[in-house]
Amino acid sequence: MRIDPEFLTKIAYLDLDSLETSPDTIYIVDGELRLRAHNHAWTTFARNNNGQAVLTRYQWGDPIDAAFPEDLKEYYRKAYRQALRDNKPFEHIYECSSPDRFRRFRQSAYPLVGAEGLVIANHLVEERDHQEPTEDFDRKYINHQGQITQCCHCRKVRDPANTRRWIWVPALVERPVANLSHTLCPRCLDFYYPDLDRAQG
Repeated sequence: MRIDPEFLTKIAYLDLDSLETSPDTIYIVDGELRLRAHNHAWTTFARNNNGQAVLTRYQWGDPIDAAFPEDLKEYYRKAYRQALRDNKPFEHIYECSSPDRFRRFRQSAYPLVGAEGLVIANHLVEERDHQEPTEDFDRKYINHQGQITQCCHCRKVRDPANTRRWIWVPALVERPVANLSHTLCPRCLDFYYPDLDRAQG
């Protein structure tokens, strides 16, 4: 495990060797939801999924919600804070596909003793070949603001000419571009976050 030395005493009672060797992507945050530790799988997943910048962008003490799309920041903040307050795990299924594989994960956030923080584990629960029609990258996906809008879960791209249409463009998953912005498509919003409005209201 890579651990913020200042936080080691808070988690010394955990089986850190098991967390380090787990195939699940695991990270630990403090009570203010700031990054304090992560395992090797966290690093590997970032490198294998075009997240190399994550390894340098987020340092010890940085709030983890800085990595969340704006649509989801408050949802996860409230869920994590409730888990700490009630001393009960929070679980959520989400989609995070690769260019060639459909993938779903279960995130489980386990409170540390004394509400000192959370151990957040992401476990692969479903993986299969994509069954979506595929399109190649085209400049027509760039909107009038110069942005390409991608769903942060299914990773489909919004068609600027028909904003109700979302397209699977694996090239933009394999090689993200600088002008890529993230939101939630209507399908993922309804499927993965049916209570989002209640959680934010």
